Amino acid sequence: MTDPIPLWPYESMRIDRHENETVTSEPWPHRFLRNVGVPTLQPFLPDAVTATGTGVVICPGGAHHLLAIDHEGYDVARWLQLRGIAAFVLKYRVLPTPEDDEEFLRTRDREFGKLEAKLVEHWPVVLSDGERAVNIVRERAAEWSVRDDRIGMIGFSAGAHLAVGVALAGNSRLNFLGSIYGALWDDLNLPADAPPLFIAGAADDAITAEPSLQLLAAWRKADRPAEFHLYERGGHGFGMIKQGLPSDFWIDQFHEWLSTQ
Repeated sequence: MTDPIPLWPYESMRIDRHENETVTSEPWPHRFLRNVGVPTLQPFLPDAVTATGTGVVICPGGAHHLLAIDHEGYDVARWLQLRGIAAFVLKYRVLPTPEDDEEFLRTRDREFGKLEAKLVEHWPVVLSDGERAVNIVRERAAEWSVRDDRIGMIGFSAGAHLAVGVALAGNSRLNFLGSIYGALWDDLNLPADAPPLFIAGAADDAITAEPSLQLLAAWRKADRPAEFHLYERGGHGFGMIKQGLPSDFWIDQFHEWLSTQ
């Protein structure tokens, strides 16, 4: 694995925080990064023999307070890398949380409930990280054996909010887009060249089942291509976690869809 690439070369684009990680067991064991203030892009480059020329920026979720860096980040990247896809895990800047794990866990639900109000100020920071990540991949596409017409993003939960936001801004010329149990759509006015979209989620996810349907409706209204998978069960935040359910195979279906684009 190559070293992570800082998104911004100057200090003014970094937040002075002590980045830390938290491991939780609910609803399954997983690791979160918190207080990310220095955004980076971690490349996972395939072997030259298997490289397809496709590159994808991966945006982990975590309610814009955390990054589910493994099952919505590195694990996804390694799976794609083995199939010839250059993957780039984005550590974007998140909202601050208490450094102490016990205090964080005690106040988490209350603070997450204030997310929409907090995002008014924080969203431009997040969006700039997402757009910069795509621009870096485009700038170094030849170096990484990525084709300029095969660069996209996939995001999970809040990371899907970011990926869709990058597509709606229209500055990064995404060639494809994946939204996995994403939410928080306020303005779904699509640019004329909105990229082909892959959506996956679970019907028993009270947070994002309806927003996923709204996202599909916006793409259909704009007559833009979209593929939609709503699994009966899976809950929210499953990522690469195996639950013995059909939702375990969302990434296989994403890969099949991607091969047709």
